[in-house]
Formats: sequence, structure tokens, C-alpha cells
Amino acid sequence: MNILFHGLGNSPVRSRVIANHCENFMGDITDHDILTFGYNDGVDIKIDIGDDCNEIFNKLPQGWVPDFCLFWEIDWNLLPEGMEHAPCPTVALMSDWDYDIHLSKYYAESFDLVLVIADFEKEALLSIGAKRVEVFDRAWALREFTNNSPKEIKDREYDIVYTTFINDSTHPDRSRWILELCELSDKYNILVEAHLPGYKDYMNLLDNARLVFSHHRFGSMSGRVMEAGSQGAVVLDTGTSASKMLEQGKDYVSVSIDRFSSQIEALLKDNDALQNISGRIHKRVSEDFEARDRFRTLLKFIRYHLKDESSSREFSDTREVEKLTKRGMIYYYSYFRTSQGPFIVEGGKKLLLLSVSKFKEAMSLEPSARVNTNLAITKATCGFLFNLKEFYDSGVDECIRILKETIATDPAYVMAYFNLAILYLRVGRLSDAHALLNAALKLFQDKQSDLDLWCLHNVDYDLFNDYVRKGLNDNLVLYISGDRDNAINNIRNLYQAFVLYLKAIIEEKNGDVYTSLESLLQSERLSPDSRKTLGMIAQKLFLLGYKKECIEIYERLIELMPVHVGIRTEFIKVLYMYGMDEKLHEEIQTLQKIVKTIAFYKDRKFELRDLINSFTGLTRNPVYSYDPGREIILNGWLSMLTTYHRKDPKNINLLLRIIEVLHELRRTDKAFELVNDYNSKYGSNLNEDELIVLSDIHDYLKKAAVERNNFNAQKLIKINDQLSNVHAL
Repeated sequence: MNILFHGLGNSPVRSRVIANHCENFMGDITDHDILTFGYNDGVDIKIDIGDDCNEIFNKLPQGWVPDFCLFWEIDWNLLPEGMEHAPCPTVALMSDWDYDIHLSKYYAESFDLVLVIADFEKEALLSIGAKRVEVFDRAWALREFTNNSPKEIKDREYDIVYTTFINDSTHPDRSRWILELCELSDKYNILVEAHLPGYKDYMNLLDNARLVFSHHRFGSMSGRVMEAGSQGAVVLDTGTSASKMLEQGKDYVSVSIDRFSSQIEALLKDNDALQNISGRIHKRVSEDFEARDRFRTLLKFIRYHLKDESSSREFSDTREVEKLTKRGMIYYYSYFRTSQGPFIVEGGKKLLLLSVSKFKEAMSLEPSARVNTNLAITKATCGFLFNLKEFYDSGVDECIRILKETIATDPAYVMAYFNLAILYLRVGRLSDAHALLNAALKLFQDKQSDLDLWCLHNVDYDLFNDYVRKGLNDNLVLYISGDRDNAINNIRNLYQAFVLYLKAIIEEKNGDVYTSLESLLQSERLSPDSRKTLGMIAQKLFLLGYKKECIEIYERLIELMPVHVGIRTEFIKVLYMYGMDEKLHEEIQTLQKIVKTIAFYKDRKFELRDLINSFTGLTRNPVYSYDPGREIILNGWLSMLTTYHRKDPKNINLLLRIIEVLHELRRTDKAFELVNDYNSKYGSNLNEDELIVLSDIHDYLKKAAVERNNFNAQKLIKINDQLSNVHAL
């Protein structure tokens, strides 16, 4: 067959995950004539970013006609313009389609055939617009990296290895499994490795593992299964797809979260049984799943499914303004998917400038709220990422003008309000941002407002990615699948929760910490599982002295982010301050397991050690001993509360909390000064409720003064006893 292949060329990505990219071995596929095209040096036909697909077909050898054009993991690459009109059948492999549904929807609609790796993904891609989707299990292993003499199971260093990265925003499902592994680390030698310097290092690590853990968010079979098998490691797989190609219990082991600990214990007790599985999977991978052979099988699979089929691509009659809008969207999202880190397409700023250009062309043909808002978002993104000074000098005002004009023309278009509010926030115009957030909040609440689901995301804004992106993508799939009312309601709630979260940030910066807390609590009611909201709520409840509520929120947060070292460290401080020693010791042990097991966190063990050592109250009587851990926390609170108090000096609840902290620090004299100063400035203007609080403060200080005197008296007695003992010597 003649195959036109969308390649990476000399992109650095090819050397990061070698087996995943068939260009690394395609030169050996001599039974097919394969030509590569793409944007980097190293392909047969190089094109420029922005080129139309005719540039590719015009450069084909004379008389060479492709049987089909194959796009490998197109969701991580850039689709050439006009490819939906290609003169040959087009096939796309899509893996991480759920990261940006806007982009994936357009891509799915643009091909004759889409390939995925599991049945669930087939249904999902059909729902978002693909006309034909087929499942092909493409897991394989490269011959040159297959270990011909893998180590005996008994001679391997690690009991369990899991290579992954931790991201609770994008892949929250992984963290629970990682915690299960960490909990076993006191019995077994377990390593969770986030990144490896090279592919050989990765393979060497697999060769040193008795068990290799594999998990995919959709239950699909990860490529790790075959890679581990090529090193004779026994795979623990959490999904269901592996059973279609391998025999459970003989080639790999299927694990479940409720039986995980007992399954691991039984497996690691029996080296002979593990060695049998090791030998069998190594043989299976070597004989049946070599990369070149599987790739040949894939090509036959594609030819079979394209046979006698007419093109099912869309957009042949799409209006020009819609084409331009979709191209602008593709260039925008492709910048973030292709140009970051070890680039796939070295496009950089050019991709964003092309996005701006397409939206401008669309505006000139037919202005609309979506096109105008997309243009403002793209121009702002370009400004924040490149030429920041120039953007602040003139670009910001232009983006503001575009969004204001959109609001004036389409007052029900909520995405213009929302994006203008974010822009104001990012450039520091907090009062303007707060006003626009309030306006956006009302429109998100109004079911008659124009909630444009296909407006661009602010993908360059990390806060948006962390808070909104995954939930929005999940609900877009729900919407396209037919459950529209539920999806729209969820999306409205998600945006409202985010708006309230942003309001809370501004209110806190203005010193209005109690109003900020109320906004966060409203946000939490709309989006109960938001990690960002719960994190801020927990910190504020701790700061403001709400013990019961604080502990409850931290427990919920840890359930959502079980291996987040920062959150668990905060919770340890909470438990220490509230004297919950039994729970504190449990949390310290869990955190010690986490920093011991996860390679990325190993340096944090020194931070944890210093924190625990500062908690002298765990070993000495805190009434008589200096407790540096407690002092650090209290002084941190005092600094923050004082900052808020300077911005909001009349807030009597804030004054009361400062006095409570001062009392904990044994600084009752300073508390008296604060109350005296407050009374002289505001006492004559207090309302009835504030007078009651002031009276409570008086009684509190009176009691604190007595306690302080008693404390000093006890200290003097202790010091006197110690001095007497010294003199006696």
C-alpha cells in the first residue's frame, strides 16, 4: 500500500517515548511505501504552519497516489488546513481526546475513520461527531528494547513500580491508586516515579521491578503493559481492556481497589507463581506484540475498514465564516498541545498569530459575539505569553474594547462578561473585575442568558485549567451525547462556582476576609468537589478559628487529593494546633509513606522532619516549654490577620480573632492596646450587634488577664524550683 503519514520528523518528543512513535521503526516496514509529511525537518515532505493540504499533495512523487493518509495521535499534532477535503481517505488515531473537547470535536468530524483503543472511547468519539470509529488495541513493544535475558523475579530490586505523573486536576483517578501503593510501602519496596531521564532508564527500571502497576482513566490497556512484559515484569492492571488480548492470572494480574492489599500480599509471597507469569508474558510480548508486526497489522486493519466506503467527512459545504472560526480555534488550542516542553510542532507565537488572523477574517465576514470574544481571548493570550510590556501599553485596552463592544451588542452573551472580568483580574484592575464578576454571576444564574458552550477556553490561565477545564470537557461530552439539560445546568453551576472563587480572591486582597469566606462557601455549594475552593476554605477556617468546620473540610480535601503533600502538611498543623494527637500521629505516618514512596516528593522528607521536630508539644509540657511549631503558626496568623485589619480596621469580628491569637501568644498587653484604639476610633458609632461583640471582647480580655497572671505565677514557681536545684549542686 501507499501510505501518507503525518509525522513528527526530528521533534524531541520522538526520543521521549520511543515505542509510541512509529517513525522510530517505520523504515523497517519495507512491504509498504510510506511517505511522511509534517512541520519539522526529518520528514519526506515538509510543510509550513498555515499551509493548505494542497501543499502536501502537490509535492507527492509523480504517479504516487496514497491509499490513505494516516494521522498519528492527531490530538497532539496540528491538522493542516483543508484536510477535510483531502483527495484520499483519511484516518486519525486519537488518544487524549478528552483534554480539549472543542479541538477533538472538530478533528473527529474531519476524518473518514477514527481509531481508538477501547470500546468506551469509541462511543465517546461517535458522540462528539466522528462518523466512523473502530477499536484497535495498539499496545506493543520494540524488539531492540525487549530484554532477551530478563532478571529472575527474586533478584529484582523493587516489589512494585508505577511510572506516572501526578495531576489532581487532570487525572484525579490516579491519586487514590497511588495512595494504596504508598500505604504498602512499610511492607514492600515500592517506587512511584514521575519522570525518567530517558527511555533506556525507563526500561531498566521495569527490568528491576517484580510488579509493574498500570492504570488508564477509561479502563483501556496502557502501553505500559507490553513494555513491562518486554522486561519480564508482572503487570498489575486496573482496567478491563487487557483481557481482550491477554489471559488474566496467566499473562497479567487484574487488581481492584477494595482487594488491592490482600492481592499484593498473596502475589509477593509466591515467587514461583510470579516467575511463571513473568516468563509467559515475556514470551507473549516477544512473539505476538513486537511493534513492527503490530503496526503492519494496524495497516491491514485500516485497509479492511476503508474498503468500499465513501467519504463521511463533513464541512464540504460549511460556510466560510464557520471554517475560519474553527481554524482559529485549532491554531489556538494547538499552540498549547504542540509547542510546549519538548515541542511537537515548533510553532510558538506563529500559531497564536494565525489564530488571531482567522478570527479577524471571520469578523470581517460576519461579526458575532463568539468570534469577537474568541478574538479578544486569543489576543490577550498572545499578549500575556509574548511582548508583555507592549500588551500592557496598548493590547489590554484593545481587548477590553472588543469585549465591551460585544457586551453592548449582545448583552445576554455571558462569556463576554466572564472573559472581561478575567482580563481585568489578570491585569490588576480588581474593582472592575469584581463588578464584572457580579454581572457574569447574574447571567450564569439566568437560564435565558446565552451560555455559549463553544467559546474558547482561557487555556493559558492556569487557574482556569485547574478549576474549570476538566469539568467543562466532561459536561461537553455529556451535552453532545444527548443529556443537554443536565450538562447545561452543570456547566452553569461550574462557571458560577469559579466566578465566586475569583470574587473571593479579590475580596481577600481587599482585606475583607469574612466576605471572601462567604463567597467560597457559596462556591462550594455549587461545586462541592472543587479542590481549589475547598483548599481556600480550609485555610481560612483554620485562620479564623473554626475548628470543627476546618477539620471537616480538610478531611474532604484529602479524600479528593490523597497524595498532595502540601494539603496533608497543612492538616498536620491543624491537628497539632487542636491537640488531636492520635489523629496527628496517623497523618504523620501516612505522609512519611508518601514522601518515601513517590520519587518526586523525596526531598520533602527533610521539610517534614523539621516540621515534626518543631512540634515540641508532642514530647514536652507546652505550658512550661517553648513550642516553636506553635509559635510559627500563630505568628503567621497574626501577620495575615493584621494585614486584613489594616485594610478593614472597623471589622470587629476580625479584631476579636486577632485578640484570640494574641492571647495564644501570651501578648495580652497588645490586645488591650488594640481594643483601646478601636474603642476610641469607632466606639461611638457601633451598632447594637457590634456593642455586644465589644462587650464579649471585654469579658474575654478580663479572663485572659487572670489566666496570664496565673501562667506567669506558675512559671516563676517552676523557675524558682530549678534555680534552687542548681544552688543545691
